[in-house]
Amino acid sequence: MKSNFILHSIFAAFLLFSAAASAQNVSGTLVDNSTQKTIPFATVQLGENYGVVTNQEGNFSINTAGFSEKDSLIFSSMGYDRKAIALKDFEKGTVYLTKNVEELGEVLLLDEKLTALEVMEKVNEKKKENYGNSFTKFTVFHRSQNNNTFLDFDFEIRKAEYFKKKTLRKFNKTIDSLAETIRGVPTSFYNAYLTEIVVNKADSVKINLEKATELINKEKTSSLNALTEDILDGILENLKSANTFKVRTGIIPIADSLDVSEGLSEEEDIDSLTTKSVGNELEDLLGQSRLKTNNSTTISIGGGGSGAGLNFDFINELDDYEYEIEDISTFNGELIYIISFVPDSGLFSGNGKYTGKLYISADSFAVVKADYQLAEGKHGTKFNMKFLLGVKYEEKARSGIIIYEKNKKNKYTPKYIRVSGKRYGYFERYFVLKENDERTDRMKLKFEVMIEFDNGYKNEWLFVDSNVISEDEFANFKENKGVPIQEISEYNPEIWKEYNILAPTEAIREYEF
Repeated sequence: MKSNFILHSIFAAFLLFSAAASAQNVSGTLVDNSTQKTIPFATVQLGENYGVVTNQEGNFSINTAGFSEKDSLIFSSMGYDRKAIALKDFEKGTVYLTKNVEELGEVLLLDEKLTALEVMEKVNEKKKENYGNSFTKFTVFHRSQNNNTFLDFDFEIRKAEYFKKKTLRKFNKTIDSLAETIRGVPTSFYNAYLTEIVVNKADSVKINLEKATELINKEKTSSLNALTEDILDGILENLKSANTFKVRTGIIPIADSLDVSEGLSEEEDIDSLTTKSVGNELEDLLGQSRLKTNNSTTISIGGGGSGAGLNFDFINELDDYEYEIEDISTFNGELIYIISFVPDSGLFSGNGKYTGKLYISADSFAVVKADYQLAEGKHGTKFNMKFLLGVKYEEKARSGIIIYEKNKKNKYTPKYIRVSGKRYGYFERYFVLKENDERTDRMKLKFEVMIEFDNGYKNEWLFVDSNVISEDEFANFKENKGVPIQEISEYNPEIWKEYNILAPTEAIREYEF
């Protein structure tokens, strides 16, 4: 009996150890064997269509639950030899990749020698054949970063009826204190979510959100919307009235019956992420990933939201760009053209704004990776209605990366997308608070606010896995309405431990609170 008890104990301990091992995350850093530099945005695959991408610092973390110790991690990056390491042999630390040196002359190995422009024409001919997300299920992790610096801030009371001078002095003191706190001080915050998404033949999506977080120090960090609320709250705190107030900015109503004792920001706080908002974002993103040109720009002044989407005019508008075959490489067994592009510099040059590189399969003529940024001297969306509407906006920098993988239907779907940039904004607007009372001496306040700011943003989407599904599976997929946003003031590795996400950067790990 004692012997059986010992055997059962050993067996139970073995099961517990196996379960713990299978549920663990493995992590490391990918490094170039010759230069010793880290390799960002490389693919770390475990099983078919399942894996992560290294972050901008070359770090990765992947959940191994459901895989055996005989399964292998596959490391691959454009221009490097693939490397496989069995889970049982993997040790946390550095993984070295060796460059796959290919000569430009190898293009002669192809059936026909094409010019860069001819390759680009074939890319456009085969877009519908190569790209498609229909009847696919993805697991998507999204992370956004916003860096705000309020360059200038001004507050002026234009009109005050039936307000005591003492109250007006309190207003000015409150706002002056707020201005000193924010002016010239850079702040940052991070948002993240994980969701399942299914796509049907008509490119409609269904969403099941699993988790959402916000890494933010609200005492030190503010967006434009939050700052506007802080100003109004600072004023409302000093109002003494049993009546409610109407609040408007210009001709736009903000509130019809605002209770000054409750303030504004408590009513407006967003503490959940909705399926509808994420669904709209991902539906648009997946549509654009099929190499559509996006001529519209979503402006999110002051940060928050995903900002503008992808842009592929350097693929679709061939007359606006000059192309050159720079090299030939291999990636996941495919021979790849590396084509650089710049805006056309000819006498009758077009509207090209971007420079970058395209990595194109020599077999399918699919773009498997695109890397682009605004060319020197170019700018994104820009308008100046400072004197008419009190608004000025300029997109000063913008860049993007998209990496694809091939699914079982031989369609290329996104693996990783990144959009980042810098924006300048100027906002000047007047606000009116009017007491809801029939008496003639009811309080009325009109004041003007001017805010000038810089905003840097970065949005990343990691498509952890993708699986082909049936029409019935799409129909039976259950959506939820959303999830609460878990607000945190410092990095905690336990929060995302059970999920496959982009490894946190050093800035996230050392976020000050």
